Amino acid sequence: MDVEVTCCCGDVALQIRGTPVSACYCHCNACRRYTKQLFSSMALFSPSAVEVRGTATSYATSADLARFHCARCGSHLYEEGGGLRMVPIAMLAQGTEIPEEVWPRAHIFYENRVVDVRDGLPKYKEFDVDFSKDPPEPQVRSGYEHVLSRVKQLSHDDQLASQ
Repeated sequence: MDVEVTCCCGDVALQIRGTPVSACYCHCNACRRYTKQLFSSMALFSPSAVEVRGTATSYATSADLARFHCARCGSHLYEEGGGLRMVPIAMLAQGTEIPEEVWPRAHIFYENRVVDVRDGLPKYKEFDVDFSKDPPEPQVRSGYEHVLSRVKQLSHDDQLASQ
């Protein structure tokens, strides 16, 4: 992977080179509180693979994690913790396509989930994923296909329930 992404105003750029260590969905309380989402999706890189240009300010959402954003526009850029730089997968999407190397491979802090996710990916209690092992095949093939198929299934289920 060799890609450059920027914040909304363009003041901060991330130059990402190399293959991510992994990618995952995080259900920890800090991620849910910070993103205001049910869970976050992050690509995990070694710090040397993510070069930061411009002024990014940080906020520590826990003792182990700092989140960086643009000082001007406030765009969330990346996180640092556990010897990794974590970039939101949405920043790496090209249109509606997510590059294969950043497809999520697991769920972490799954015991903190607020919704069950039935996607066939492994679920871990904490951030205890062994990245040295071959990752499972990702279940998501592109962009929003998995979301659309689930919405269609729920709509179909609702129609059956109302009959």
